[in-house]
Amino acid sequence: MTSEAIQNMSVDDQDSRKKRTAERAHYLSKLTEGRDEECISQLRLNKESFDYLCDLLRVRGLLKDTRDVTVEEEVAACLHILAHAVKNRTIASRFLRSGETVSRHFHGVLHAILTLAPNFVKQSNIYTSAGPSNFKDCVGAIDGTHIPAFLPVQSQSAYRNRKGTLTQNVLAACGFDLKFQYVLPGWEGSATDARVLQNALTRGDPLVVPPGRYYLVDAGFANAPGFLAPYRGVRYHLKDHRGRTPQDPKELFNKRHSQARNVIERAFGLLKGRFAILRTAPQYDFIHQVSIVHACCTLHNFILEQNYEFDDTEETSAKDAVQNEEGGSEVDLCGVFRPYSQRERDEWHAFRDNFANNLWEEYHMNMTHG
Repeated sequence: MTSEAIQNMSVDDQDSRKKRTAERAHYLSKLTEGRDEECISQLRLNKESFDYLCDLLRVRGLLKDTRDVTVEEEVAACLHILAHAVKNRTIASRFLRSGETVSRHFHGVLHAILTLAPNFVKQSNIYTSAGPSNFKDCVGAIDGTHIPAFLPVQSQSAYRNRKGTLTQNVLAACGFDLKFQYVLPGWEGSATDARVLQNALTRGDPLVVPPGRYYLVDAGFANAPGFLAPYRGVRYHLKDHRGRTPQDPKELFNKRHSQARNVIERAFGLLKGRFAILRTAPQYDFIHQVSIVHACCTLHNFILEQNYEFDDTEETSAKDAVQNEEGGSEVDLCGVFRPYSQRERDEWHAFRDNFANNLWEEYHMNMTHG
């Protein structure tokens, strides 16, 4: 090959690189500098929030611009993958990058977001948070949700849930502002919610219940100090109460409990609606699948703190309802795993009965004077 031919090839290569750079910049500009609706649709953040997130990651030293890739491009590509569950090759084609480059930057942004997680998914506000009027000492609700998982054959049996699908069981606590206060992903799909809660209270980064406060939980958990569960064997779900008036204190308690605890289902619904990757089984190593769940919860809280509305026709139902049997052992609110004494059990059951009776009296008083 002649030197002239080599020179022509070099010029063509430079022209091609310039063209790709221009096309990439145009696409990124359309996403982040055009209409807010387009940015929210594709990246789940509005333009102002996207700029703020990029600046935050840059100022904290978690991400930095390189000669070829800006922080904005890295973050946009990662958010697009999380929001739409697209393959690396799709993003590579859209951003005119190699698959290796996309993968490297995706995991870099994921790690950076996880580093920010303690600033957004935190329990510090539970000491001052107030529940709805009927549950004023309540700090939120706790439940588990199942996220589809991709696993090698030898690991699949433990992660197969009661419906026969492969999932990780994710335990979360959220406040009445729909923000997650605590998230524990990565448990096997076959694990009960109660078992995961036991681990959450005894691990190094435990879930904390402040003295005199409590979380609302469903019948898959024990009714124990710090965790107020509904009455078993009594109609509970709101659809079961539709068109009916409560017949006794237990039915009224369960109805009000279901209305208040619905906040965790709404939070899961928003989370899965925003991030389609949580509705699939992404083909990453399982440790990265766990990181993805935590990162999406962090972004969920970040979005809520930015205070703008999100609307998505793809919003899914809040959770896979898995009914668990109450075990013989429970967990105390200090994080020490042990069986409760009979006195403690009786006191908490009496607290619930008292609660139900007070609701019933107030309900009848309002009906009489209404």
